[in-house]
Amino acid sequence: MDADVATDPDFKSPVFSGLCPLAKNACDWVREHLIASLGASLPLNVVLCVPAQDMEAWVLCALHPDVADENAPIECRCDPGALLVQRPPYRLVRRKGGRLRKETAKYQRSLSKIVKGWPNCAAGDAPRCPRAVRFEREAKQVLTGTQKTAFIRYIN
Repeated sequence: MDADVATDPDFKSPVFSGLCPLAKNACDWVREHLIASLGASLPLNVVLCVPAQDMEAWVLCALHPDVADENAPIECRCDPGALLVQRPPYRLVRRKGGRLRKETAKYQRSLSKIVKGWPNCAAGDAPRCPRAVRFEREAKQVLTGTQKTAFIRYIN
């Protein structure tokens, strides 16, 4: 779930009123609401993915890091998907009827390039997307089995 829901009254009222560049605060606010809504204790093998403002910021960094740098901090930009509209060579997003539309088939065809470009999001001492770093760290913990033993105990 993207952190842009933090300002949607249908998600939670009152809405989040913090400012960016504190993307961490908005993401944490959304995470806390999701956890509370799902029963306050998630299984240890669950990783919540909460990009700020939406996942297109991460995709933009992966495929077009120069454009992300021109619009830094990219995780605070509203509608980062607008920067992907018809951007060659992938053309992952288009406008239709005034709204942004993701081209699902093009995303699927570009997946290996997005994965290859992931370090553009999360690597280094000053990563472009700190929320991507958090997601990567938590996913690695689950996937490498760091929490596997605890999860087995949790079930038993």
